[in-house]
Amino acid sequence: MGIALGETSPVLCGFSGSSSELSCSSRMPELEPQACKMAEYVCTLRPRKGSRLDTELRQLQATCQRLCGVDETRLYPPHVSVTGFFTATAEQADAAIETLVELALRKAVEAGEGLIVEVRRIVSTDGGHVLLDISAPRLAELAASFAAKAAEMGISIRPKAVRHMSLASGRNPEEQRRIEDVFRNISLGKHQFDLVTSRLLLRSSLESLRRENQAHRFQDLLLLPLPLPAAAPPRPEWRLYPSLHALKVDLAYYEASTPSRKRRAELVLEEALDAETTPEKVAKCTEVAQVST
Repeated sequence: MGIALGETSPVLCGFSGSSSELSCSSRMPELEPQACKMAEYVCTLRPRKGSRLDTELRQLQATCQRLCGVDETRLYPPHVSVTGFFTATAEQADAAIETLVELALRKAVEAGEGLIVEVRRIVSTDGGHVLLDISAPRLAELAASFAAKAAEMGISIRPKAVRHMSLASGRNPEEQRRIEDVFRNISLGKHQFDLVTSRLLLRSSLESLRRENQAHRFQDLLLLPLPLPAAAPPRPEWRLYPSLHALKVDLAYYEASTPSRKRRAELVLEEALDAETTPEKVAKCTEVAQVST
């Protein structure tokens, strides 16, 4: 089963209740004719919105901009690359997102401690970059596994080493020293990140950024909170609840046999079906819904 990726809100994946339940929410896509249209996508790690690292990065980037102006790193939100940009249809991207989540959950179990992301130090390079050194070896392995699986779907993905976050680029040595000084007291250690899959909506340029403050524009399709529970079952089941417009991965439901839990899931589906306004959407969703009775 899959979700077509049209102009939808992100698939928000978060744990609720016990640590073994993962829910992924997105609006129900229209059954659009754009399913075969090619678009560019990318997978990244992004500091959790509102987290300590996210807040510090945004404040310090604003300080750097006042002191040294902008460079190409400001075309993007703060991120660690997991893949390069790749081209796919909405249908292919849909399947790739499901595969990525399943691989991530499996990798978290194998790791025994979830998928950890650690910020280690600030580094300047001879090429004019200022970087945050990142340690996330399990996510580098995930990137390679994801690229291999995507190739089976006809998608060419270049996995990244998941080793750094760019703070600045194209800077001279004096600017590098000033930028390092700005970020000198950033919080190091393990931080909360989201694994994000985004579709590129608008590609900007450094000139547009400087003239119009126009960065690249993305539509987030997946936000998967890391590190993920290390005890999660390795293969989740996917179900679509129509009126909730939600893709739900319930990792506990399929291992549980208690009537109360089954009744809860049945009620959710019944309420969703009752709230649907078109027979066509109900028919489409019931084709893909997999709910045990």
